Amino acid sequence: MKIAVSYLSSKDYKDSIKKIENSKADFVHCDICDGLYVKTNNFNKEDFLNLFNRVNKKLNVHLMVEYPKRYVDMLKGLNIDEIIIHNVKDTKDIIEYIKSLNIKVGIAINPDDNVMDYIKYFSLVDEVLVMSVNPGKGGQPFLRKVIPTIDYLYSVKDIYKFNIAIDGGINDETIKLVKDKIDLVISGSFITNSDNYNNQIDKLFGLSRN
Repeated sequence: MKIAVSYLSSKDYKDSIKKIENSKADFVHCDICDGLYVKTNNFNKEDFLNLFNRVNKKLNVHLMVEYPKRYVDMLKGLNIDEIIIHNVKDTKDIIEYIKSLNIKVGIAINPDDNVMDYIKYFSLVDEVLVMSVNPGKGGQPFLRKVIPTIDYLYSVKDIYKFNIAIDGGINDETIKLVKDKIDLVISGSFITNSDNYNNQIDKLFGLSRN
């Protein structure tokens, strides 16, 4: 299991990103919101590129946007491991476009979505992200109603060859509910509200990390 740390709840993005880069985290998780797909709008191209042009740690990018291709084109020169999109217009075409850039691609399932509506994407993506909060805002509590979705994904992941990620409300208690079935955990405020990021990461994984 790997970890991506989100800076979305941080008061000082630049400071938090630096701490994430110097931590045990595998990826910096970048939440990009456009004000259309979600109410929050936190993206400024110039500011974003200035923040990440010199970041060496791989980026795990979550596009909570209505028109993902626009953002992919703006960001494709950065050190990106994976781009996660939501089910929007032309989803299959966008998945194929991201893959053509030699970037891993994920599809996100929101808490109220029916997982069966996403089966058509399973063979196309590298990862399925289960949102355990409603997208667009950090610091929300974990929604237990997503656990059956995780259980189902775990039962078919070897058939379709995708990894499972979880994002939202992850702390040292909620991780226990899902850690045996996920490949990537995305955690934000539990880590970034602390002065010691590595200590919080250790609380999440303990000796069970592999």
